[in-house]
Amino acid sequence: MQEIVNSKTGERVSFKSGTSDKCAFEVRVSPRGGVFVPHQHLYQTETLHIRQGELTIAVDGEARRVLAGETLVLPPRTGHTILNTGGSEAIADVEFTPAGRTELFLRNMFGLAEAGRTDTKGELTLLHAAIFMPHYDVFRSDIPLIAQRLLFAILKPIAWLVGYRARYPEYDGATEAR
Repeated sequence: MQEIVNSKTGERVSFKSGTSDKCAFEVRVSPRGGVFVPHQHLYQTETLHIRQGELTIAVDGEARRVLAGETLVLPPRTGHTILNTGGSEAIADVEFTPAGRTELFLRNMFGLAEAGRTDTKGELTLLHAAIFMPHYDVFRSDIPLIAQRLLFAILKPIAWLVGYRARYPEYDGATEAR
């Protein structure tokens, strides 16, 4: 299993399997690490089974503590953040169905973070997000989707002209587009 790391968010991901139906991976989240940006996946269900530790998952603004042995299913368009609020590393098995471009999204996002092309929380600039996020059908959940789509439609050509892309081959690894 090849591991990818995002030191900005304290996450390590090891992919287990990938098909058009499902993207499965193990995520290890360091204490106080996690996915800080409230976001939603437009067409995918995200299932997290906590194997070790605890995660606090805010779903549409309401925090829920999920402990080892518990599973949480996030249907498409469910806004959420994921934080390790425990004192030790949290480990979860995660599945995205359908897989979509999840593996490519994570490889590129983690690669950009490790290359210093995100802020301290692992977030892209607005201009970069305009070309990146729509490509993967992932959007912020704290800003109306219609506003993001309109803004990104205006900014996308500018982002492309200044060199931002949705996919970077140097971060893709040996994956195929899914």
